[in-house]
Amino acid sequence: MLARITAIGFWESTLFSVDGSIGPRAELLPNLAKTQRQLPNLDAAFRQLGLDPTHPNYPKPSDLKILRNDTIAALILSQQMRAFHQWDAAFLEQGALLVANSNFIDDDVLDFEAIAAAVNQLQNAQDPATENKLFGSTISPLLPLRTLTNGAQSFIAQYLGFHGTATTYGSTGIASAQALRDACNLLQIGASPAVLVGGCHYANLFSFLNNCLLLSDTKGYAEASAASFLMLTPYDPGQTGPNHLHITQFYCELAALEGEHVDWLFYGGAFTPQQDAELQARCKHLCYREAFSWFAHTGNLGAAELGMLLAASANWLQIGQTAVIVLQDAYGVVELFKVQKA
Repeated sequence: MLARITAIGFWESTLFSVDGSIGPRAELLPNLAKTQRQLPNLDAAFRQLGLDPTHPNYPKPSDLKILRNDTIAALILSQQMRAFHQWDAAFLEQGALLVANSNFIDDDVLDFEAIAAAVNQLQNAQDPATENKLFGSTISPLLPLRTLTNGAQSFIAQYLGFHGTATTYGSTGIASAQALRDACNLLQIGASPAVLVGGCHYANLFSFLNNCLLLSDTKGYAEASAASFLMLTPYDPGQTGPNHLHITQFYCELAALEGEHVDWLFYGGAFTPQQDAELQARCKHLCYREAFSWFAHTGNLGAAELGMLLAASANWLQIGQTAVIVLQDAYGVVELFKVQKA
């Protein structure tokens, strides 16, 4: 056994949970994402996070200029997980924080009209000092900080008062699964008593432009801004709980599933319905009873998809049942591992 997941939290549009609870599959709504406004003829839809600025864990006003919405969701979620699961001081001092980001360019950075207006202002400049002043009056010099890949990880550490090992991963949908591998290694060698693994994703036109050239057909393209986190501790066969899952094995490739029998397949990473079906077909080497993908309900979740799939596993597996989790990125690269309900 490699590690034990003891807590899961996620935030995707109206789906929010600090205890990992998502309810029965029959209650999950179909994808309600809206078509991107900038290109009305484009068959691509995006879901965005609903954030309450009056939330007690909402970031400080002084930080908002450099925080994307997915980072804000991660900050609120991680703080609530700390309170709900009562993390001790040992974790904050000696634990590890591993956070993945897939798309980290938000709509404020894509405000081309403001950028064009700022560039136009430069024509009135008579010297470099005036040039800088004119450009800065239209475009905030803090705007580039919104694109930092380590934004979520650094702010989570700051708001939690975390002083342990902290690492940022990016920038595809499987980055969080790669962080999970490292988390298991840290626990196995005794380098950390516990690890918080998370992932954030911002869904918008920029993400679509990065992915569309890799797709043979973009019909039905859908993705969602989201954040998800999971807490890992060393494997302990005597510990059980509502969210507890044992990570039992990592696989090197899909062909390694040949002859494996599990109760469930949880898979994700598709951007279109066609890709979703193709990904399930890629798992033909695996023998399973049921399969589930978030795509029909949310679209692609980027680096947040790992936590969402594990939340589904924790909710629908029965004690002793097993599942294989398969994550694919836009390039067709996969990460896969096996879990067992504790």
